[in-house]
Amino acid sequence: MTSEARDVKVRAVLDQALARLDPWLLQHGRSVEAQPGSRHALDDEAAFPFPISHACQHALAHALDHLQTLRSVVVKAGDLPMSVKYRV
Repeated sequence: MTSEARDVKVRAVLDQALARLDPWLLQHGRSVEAQPGSRHALDDEAAFPFPISHACQHALAHALDHLQTLRSVVVKAGDLPMSVKYRV
């Protein structure tokens, strides 16, 4: 596979992942509280006094920030950084 073909493949994967970002954010928002009856709330109850849901939401917030950064750098710029294949 040529490097150009790999770039096209990487771009397609990124486009697919980034296309799901905005609908997901609209559906789930950026709530910091576990919803009553949710799995996170049940985990928080079981692990009291340690709020497990905060760790999950913290990790998810970082993942979302990374996706938004990728969108800003790759999609808006229209170019792939040389090392993107090794970092993403």
